[in-house]
Amino acid sequence: MAKIVGQQQIRIKVETTYNTDSTPAATDALVVSNFAWKFAEARLAERAISTGTKLGAPSIYAGALVEVTFEAELKGSGAAGTAPDVGVALRACGHLETITGGVSVAYALDSDDEKSATIWFKDGDPTGAAGDEWRLTGCRGQVTFAIEAGNVGKALFTFRGHVGQEPTSTAAWTQTVETTIPVPVLGVPLVIGGVTLEQSKIGLDPAIELAQLSVLNSTDGFGEIRITRARPKLTATVVAPAAATADPVGDFRAGTTRTLSMAAVGSAGNAYQFAFPGGGKYQEVAQADDSGIITYDLTMGLLEAVIGDDRPYTLTFT
Repeated sequence: MAKIVGQQQIRIKVETTYNTDSTPAATDALVVSNFAWKFAEARLAERAISTGTKLGAPSIYAGALVEVTFEAELKGSGAAGTAPDVGVALRACGHLETITGGVSVAYALDSDDEKSATIWFKDGDPTGAAGDEWRLTGCRGQVTFAIEAGNVGKALFTFRGHVGQEPTSTAAWTQTVETTIPVPVLGVPLVIGGVTLEQSKIGLDPAIELAQLSVLNSTDGFGEIRITRARPKLTATVVAPAAATADPVGDFRAGTTRTLSMAAVGSAGNAYQFAFPGGGKYQEVAQADDSGIITYDLTMGLLEAVIGDDRPYTLTFT
């Protein structure tokens, strides 16, 4: 039986102990799109031995991690103060979760809060007939956010993990999924330095870097996957303003810090909002063309409000 892309399923749950399967349940389901997996950092030990011919001996598999990528919608849980389904994935990307009961759930980059997660996924057939089940442990990852006019906000994830279970045919899953409908991004401008510019899309990239050491005492040859650095940046495509209104070129050359703000998307129980307490500085300004209209592609490095306090941005669900 063929495996169907639209039938892939995923569960994700924070681990209590690194690289120890947290046993995700039906309620740990996450609805995703564009799911894919591949081996990462795969090692093949080469054998430089004499075989009596010009052909060398075949290499030997010597361990690998698995990388999974997927997209998830930005949406609320249906109740303010209840974590959204995307929350666990954000926590495994170095984001601290702060829950204010009945009010909000906020996520912010935090150097001291580094959770790992177990990810189970069914590869293409939920009935179990051809739905091979994978289990990855010790997963940590990277995330970027995409906000585009007329579309729903998305979080794009890349995770790396250790193989806890190779593909195995198992019984069908019954998932408990979050059914809240996401709200399209309309009437939610990014305001730079107090000026609202015409925009078509906004991107937020924490620029999270992952590292894993080679270790002898691991069955796959790799140690703990760690987040080693993050350099958050914001990108935006805007209609080129008159310099008297806003001057990104002058700000870039002068190294000017500009405030950044963005209104909430959605309404109570199904709303989210990005905040940038330290503002940002331009890293790049380039002219572009959108349907014959001159636009600027802007890149801004996000700043901490106070050096050392982390949290150059916060994503809050209310």
